[in-house]
Amino acid sequence: MKKKTKNLRLILGIVAFLGIVSVLVFSPTASHSKAIASESHAETEQAEEPLQHEQVLLKVDGMTCFTCRWDIKRKLMKVPGVTSAQITSKQLTWWNPFSKSEGKALIIYEAGTVTTDQLIEVIEGESDAVYTYKASVLSESFIEE
Repeated sequence: MKKKTKNLRLILGIVAFLGIVSVLVFSPTASHSKAIASESHAETEQAEEPLQHEQVLLKVDGMTCFTCRWDIKRKLMKVPGVTSAQITSKQLTWWNPFSKSEGKALIIYEAGTVTTDQLIEVIEGESDAVYTYKASVLSESFIEE
């Protein structure tokens, strides 16, 4: 019985020690709090001047499945300035899951950070030996804020 109590005390001591260490290591310090405050102040100043956004609707040919849409969206969201990418597709034949589909990409991005040609290059750059994507512009416009 004494051995079990001794082991329990040892385990509780270790858990308490780890808890104290985690609080000391992961709690924000005063300098960390100041850095966060200055970052939020800078963000507030930037938020005061409105960002101009543009949107482009692209026709994307060559998508065959959900993974194609996901890959293209993932790649577009990595482009600096892109704030939103919605990829849709419609199967041309209902009975063949591997048939090509008509796809569209609605991309919203900060004006002046990226061009439509660069976005098309990103989409077509996702092509590989099996899937070949071709993109073309359907419409472009500024977003009024």
